[in-house]
Amino acid sequence: MTIKDVMEQYFDGEIDQDVCDTEIDVGVAFCYSLGDENDSYDKLLKIFAENVVVSSYEPGMSFMPCDFSGYFRIYKEKLIPWANKYLNRDYDDDEVEYDMAEAIEGLIAGFYSETAYAELVKILTT
Repeated sequence: MTIKDVMEQYFDGEIDQDVCDTEIDVGVAFCYSLGDENDSYDKLLKIFAENVVVSSYEPGMSFMPCDFSGYFRIYKEKLIPWANKYLNRDYDDDEVEYDMAEAIEGLIAGFYSETAYAELVKILTT
């Protein structure tokens, strides 16, 4: 079940739910309405909603566990240049997915520039 599936089943297509990663101790409020694609930030949230797997969800849960680390692992090689540029570190291929998962707080909260979001959307859609 993806975040989008949960949105459709429990939230009528509009979510305002705290999410956390299943591997890294990180959490953030995920606020998104299906169909929003006004800018690269919204497109990134759509990508997450459609592709990130929810481990389990029951109405009333304070945090919805999601596999962001696993999702980023798929794109590990492609993410290294983005992470080096925007997370200001030199990465090897064994750690970038975990640092990207830690970065979801800022990514989902909207802390990055439009350019950073646009570059990340391009990576995750090609």
